[in-house]
Amino acid sequence: TLFPAVWSPQKTYDAFVGYAVNQRTKFLDKKDQRPEKYAAAYVRVLWNLCELLETGTFTVRIRETAIGDRLWRIKHGDYRPGEIIDLGEELMQKAAALLSSRRHEADPAALDAFLVRVRKAFLR
Repeated sequence: TLFPAVWSPQKTYDAFVGYAVNQRTKFLDKKDQRPEKYAAAYVRVLWNLCELLETGTFTVRIRETAIGDRLWRIKHGDYRPGEIIDLGEELMQKAAALLSSRRHEADPAALDAFLVRVRKAFLR
């Protein structure tokens, strides 16, 4: 499969966690008077990161996952701030533990070779 050649676990972890921290800050600051939006984004991105590190993919339709109902509830304002922070911390710890299980690195050469094969196949 080509997908492992496309992403680096460490860089992906850093990007997802960076985005999660940004969303957590907006949640805590009640930015735009929409803390539930940022709370849901904070939890969702960490859930996606854990799923990606664990399985090599993640579910776009998060409503269909084990956390889907909880995220729906959060998005609709049915949460306690401490619940969000605790859940986020739990997911961050899980992601950090899962990161060590992913040893591959992105392989730009494999990706380039694939793209060259595709171009050649369609240039005929």
